[in-house]
Amino acid sequence: MNTTKIAAPSIGAAVRRALAGATLVAAWCVVGSALDLPSPVGSAHAAAEKAKGPQLSKEVSKVLKPAQEALQKQDYDAAIPLAQQGLQLAKTPDDKDISLQFLINAYGGKKDLPNYAATVEQYIELNPPSLTPDQRLKYVQNLAAINFQNNNLAKAREFAAKAIEAGSTAEQPGQIIVATVQKDCQGGAPWLQSWLANREATELQYRVLNACYYQMQDKPKREAVMLALVQKFPKADYFTDYMNLLLEQSPDPKATLAIYRFAFEHGWLRKESEFAELAELALEAGSPSEAQKVAEAATQKGALTSGDRATRIKSQSKQLAAEDRRTIAAQDKEAKAGKNGEADVKIGLAYLGMGENQKAIDCITRGLQPERVAKVKRIDDAHMMLGIAYLRLGNKAEAAKAFEAAGKDPRMAKASRLWVEVDPQAPAAPAAPAAG
Repeated sequence: MNTTKIAAPSIGAAVRRALAGATLVAAWCVVGSALDLPSPVGSAHAAAEKAKGPQLSKEVSKVLKPAQEALQKQDYDAAIPLAQQGLQLAKTPDDKDISLQFLINAYGGKKDLPNYAATVEQYIELNPPSLTPDQRLKYVQNLAAINFQNNNLAKAREFAAKAIEAGSTAEQPGQIIVATVQKDCQGGAPWLQSWLANREATELQYRVLNACYYQMQDKPKREAVMLALVQKFPKADYFTDYMNLLLEQSPDPKATLAIYRFAFEHGWLRKESEFAELAELALEAGSPSEAQKVAEAATQKGALTSGDRATRIKSQSKQLAAEDRRTIAAQDKEAKAGKNGEADVKIGLAYLGMGENQKAIDCITRGLQPERVAKVKRIDDAHMMLGIAYLRLGNKAEAAKAFEAAGKDPRMAKASRLWVEVDPQAPAAPAAPAAG
């Protein structure tokens, strides 16, 4: 079979829908709804109480008193230069603390977000004792939102991450991270991958990484992300993307057959072209009973109903499968009497297609014996089929050994990894509805 006709992988309908949702962050990330700016008057009173003590230097106290009065009157234009002067004159930590608080409240009252953000950063860096954990968290969340609004994506990610690390339970920081990565794949994807190193990624974060690596044409990283999606959030759309990515890199028909077999075992084949490709590969390999089973399953799902290709697959697989069932016992007996491991493996393949898994194991194992294995053309494929048969019988330990042996051949490495790292016995997730 020629796998070059498989279409280049898409990011999947589910991924596209999710990413469309991520862009909505910008719509509500505005001052009126996303920012919890401090109350200038209330905060001014709190700062003033602290200012009454001896912690403020005389010079700073002189300028902050009228600044306080201006804040209480909401005269921010008068308060700002006075608070700036207090900051310039500051000699003690409290001088800086109160001056910065006054500036934060004045800029917040004016909705002067650039200066508000710059001053909050100074205040957070100062980290005075008066800054409570809750206040710090609100400031950090504000900085994430403001920087996102101003398209400063790197800083927006930085502060959104800090908010999460500080214990934020709000949705906004996580959504800001997703939106910034979506808008800035080159800078955002590596950052997010690193940030997630010791964290459990969400489904949407994986989706965005998948879309970014697709855009960046980074197939190894995209493959790793898609594998994680299939493992942690098993859905047909994700597996289709992952399967197509593997098939695009698999010119070997035996490995391609192993990948399609895995998809069929999961119940994740949906398109006529997928069922037809698997059936044709099975026929070509010498497993007509398997091809017949695939054709019948596809017909029941309405995926293989008419046309020359469907008609040929159904007719050929039915005829050859019937012949195999009539002659398999005699062929097995003949192969057992000889010492040709390739003949044993072929009989094992036929049994595997019929669902006679123990007989398939017996024949393939026989073919891999030292006195027979020399004539086996594809030892990796023999181990692959052996692993599938063991897995169907519930013997995961022996299956793992067989898949590991198959994966030693570079041609079968990716297919082997698929069978090892995604549990084919897990219930198949329901297929997502097709786009459009």
